[in-house]
Amino acid sequence: MENRIKIMKKYFRKLKGKENNKVEGLINETTTRALERAKKVLCIENHKVSKPLVISAPNLNHSSKLKFRVTEVNKEHRIDYNNAILTTIFFDENTLFYHKAEVNYITGHVDVDFAGVIKLNDIKHLQVKIDYDDPKEPKVSNLTLRLDLTGGNSIAFSLRDHFLFDGYNYPDVLTEKERLVIQTIQKAIRL
Repeated sequence: MENRIKIMKKYFRKLKGKENNKVEGLINETTTRALERAKKVLCIENHKVSKPLVISAPNLNHSSKLKFRVTEVNKEHRIDYNNAILTTIFFDENTLFYHKAEVNYITGHVDVDFAGVIKLNDIKHLQVKIDYDDPKEPKVSNLTLRLDLTGGNSIAFSLRDHFLFDGYNYPDVLTEKERLVIQTIQKAIRL
């Protein structure tokens, strides 16, 4: 554990850099534990569901200082956060299952679960919102997917909450992963 903390703190000292296989392994290990936890909390360990859609956003509610790092992987950029909210979405034929958890990638802890189940035919409207903290000189780019449900309720998923800086811009309006999440949900609810 002590070695992990040392490795991860060193990794998050720089804002950008190349991929680090050791860190990548630790991040994947923690994410895998979060996915297993999601299935347990949702009681779908033995239920046939789709491959999960996994969304990582910064945990702005965490008490310690939020740090991020932009890592170049195969000429594309990935943003890693030391403290993240990891959202996992699964589907079966008629249902959307979602789970959110706080993940501390420094220590590897996964906790504070929030989970739910939505019948796909209860989703009446899907809204995508892209906005920035400051339209003239943006520093943070946000992308929110909101599902409006029958009965007037809604649920929102933060797909992007990223810090922008010189040398790092989105290649298009949506990244491939963001587009995949939106298209998968659209297809599932047959919009």
